[in-house]
Amino acid sequence: MTKPSSTTEMFAGQSQDVTVTSKDGKKIVLRKPPMLFMAMQRLRMALGAEYANNEALVNGYMPLLYITAIGEDEIITLNSQIQINSVCEQLGDDGMIAVITGLQKHFNEANAADKDTIKK
Repeated sequence: MTKPSSTTEMFAGQSQDVTVTSKDGKKIVLRKPPMLFMAMQRLRMALGAEYANNEALVNGYMPLLYITAIGEDEIITLNSQIQINSVCEQLGDDGMIAVITGLQKHFNEANAADKDTIKK
């Protein structure tokens, strides 16, 4: 069995891509991670013990888990604070606003359905 070489390959077939455009013209590709819970745990590990229990901080970074590309740059799995900061710098304020707006518009129903499934 071969390992996927990129985030795009890893998520292929799992969810539809959605491309949003930031106010400053950046094209950002979004896709729901196949295992959101695991992606959140990786995010917490990347943030480190000092920040992992800060729910406001974790929730603020959570939209990054959906990004698979910014422009022509593929976004790999976020494994460190340096990678997280790099993606935030690439996005800028306008990019983050576009990501959050895109998530609300295109992924809100899917996330609500997932939460209902977990409650049952």
